[in-house]
Parts: sequence; structure tokens; C-alpha cells
Amino acid sequence: HFHLFASVRPIRASPGVPVPLAYPKAKDIDLVILLGPTEGLFTGRENGENTDDEGARETQTITHATSERLFRFAFEITRAHKVRGGPPLIDAMVLDLVRRPWGFDVLPTENIYGDNISDLTTGLIGGMGFAASVYIGEQHAGFNPPHGTGITGQGYAKPTATIL
Repeated sequence: HFHLFASVRPIRASPGVPVPLAYPKAKDIDLVILLGPTEGLFTGRENGENTDDEGARETQTITHATSERLFRFAFEITRAHKVRGGPPLIDAMVLDLVRRPWGFDVLPTENIYGDNISDLTTGLIGGMGFAASVYIGEQHAGFNPPHGTGITGQGYAKPTATIL
């Protein structure tokens, strides 16, 4: 309805928040994960089918138009951000996100990869409670903390992700 084409998830180490990596450069973690929230496997549920008693098939939809908007937006962010890294393959990149996350900058991804990568990287900066999230469209945007940041029935709240 709102034509949102990018989910932006900045991942930054915050001063005073302990990070789980002991290496001193961990305080330099500063990257942005971009994912296409309206396409990919998460949005392709209607395309699934049973192939036989032994399995199923899922088809993901990724369009040229949405991908182009996402990549143009990624280039705009990259121009304003520090330039590091290069074009990594997904399997090697995930390994290096744990070994040297301070070496990454802007990561445009498909929906399911981006969601999993953002969950992993929030663990590197103190947890989901320290990660912001915004959905961007050409005329609309929606801001929200990532899932898993709420605290129910505990008598307190952690508003950091909402504020960010």
C-alpha cells in the first residue's frame, strides 16, 4: 500500500555498550543492512506448492523495478558512508561478519538473507535492543524497532531501539 522498497537496518556499536567481541576494533562496527521487504521468500508464501509426499517448492519473486530502487538507495547511502569492503559472496560474508564486522559498510540483500544477517549483527552490538529499523518508500516511511526488542510482563522497557 505504501510502496516501501527498502528496510534500512543500521548496525553501530554504541559508546558505553559492551560488545561481545574482545578485539578492540569491535567498537568501530558501523554498517547498514538494506533489504527489500516486499519481495523474496518471506513475501512469496502464496507461491508455495507441495511437489509430492516428500517435499515442497517455494518460489521467490524479485522484480527488476524494486531491485533497482533498492540498489540506487544503497548507492546513495554508500556515498554518505565510509567506503569499505567489496562485493562479498553471502557464505563468506556471513563468516567475516563475525570475524571482522568493522570491515563492512552497506549490504543490500534479498529479504530473508537481510533479515537473518541483521539478527546476527545485532548480537555484535549488544542485542536487538540497540538496533534501529526503518522502512523506506519514495513518499512514505515507517519506523519501528526490530522484532524481539519488547519486554512483556517484566515491569520495564528498553526504549533504545525505538529512540534510534
